[in-house]
Amino acid sequence: SSENIINFSKKFSAYNIEHIINMLLFIIINFQKSNLLRNNTSFFDDNDNTLKGYNSKKLNLIYDKLISIKKNIGIIQNNETILFSICILLKKLAKAK
Repeated sequence: SSENIINFSKKFSAYNIEHIINMLLFIIINFQKSNLLRNNTSFFDDNDNTLKGYNSKKLNLIYDKLISIKKNIGIIQNNETILFSICILLKKLAKAK
């Protein structure tokens, strides 16, 4: 929900935003690897992550957007805004077909 997104953004804005983005990129890469290998890796099987529901095209889009956000961290300079943007991206893609 929008309220959860706002709460998440506020709660984690004190963390190093680049580390959060790197963790998300790591997770996406591992899900993509599992998809490319056409078998589920132990990472995929042992991970109860909502990204499992995203297809390869959506994961690629998320990856590209995260890389773009990471490159512009110095320009935005507001962790809460960055996290809010990431959450909105994930929410929009979850609804898209």
